[in-house]
Order: sequence, then structure tokens, then C-alpha cells
Amino acid sequence: MRELVQRYETRRNAFFDAAKKIGWNAVPSQGSFFGWLPVAKGFTSESFFEYVLDKAHVVLAPGVGFGKGGENYVRIGLLSEPERLTEAVERIGKLHLFD
Repeated sequence: MRELVQRYETRRNAFFDAAKKIGWNAVPSQGSFFGWLPVAKGFTSESFFEYVLDKAHVVLAPGVGFGKGGENYVRIGLLSEPERLTEAVERIGKLHLFD
């Protein structure tokens, strides 16, 4: 079990460390393999989801789909390998949404 926890922590840390490097600041999730991150200024959770999917080819879930409190956030699964998660953030970084 400890090995599994370490694997998920490594993935979470890889994603949130990469996000921080592009200025996408969020609190890393605790006890979950999903991350909740704020959308860039000027976007709703749905418009941010659509823009990132169209321009960076990264799939996020609009937070509003999880209830009213999810607006202005997106959710991302952290089950992929660290390299893939880092690549997703790098693609989003190329959009310069958090400069």
C-alpha cells in the first residue's frame, strides 16, 4: 500500500510542480488522485476547458459540472505517468494563460 501511495504522490507532485513553473498556482490535492485548479482570468470553467482542449489538446473537466462551487476551477486526473502529466502542463504553458 505504501508503494501505491508513493506512486500517486510522485504523480501529484510532478503535475503541481510543473503547474507552478508556468504560474498556474494551486494547492496540491491531499488524499485524492484528482487535482482542482483555478481557471485563467477571463474564462469560465467551461470556456477554459474548451480552449485548452482545442489549443493544447489536454483534457480537463470543467468544475461547474461538479456543482456551482466548481465554477472557476477545472479538475484533472492524476493517474497518468509523471512524464505525461508534465507534458500536459507544458502544453498548457505554451498558451501563456498564466504569465
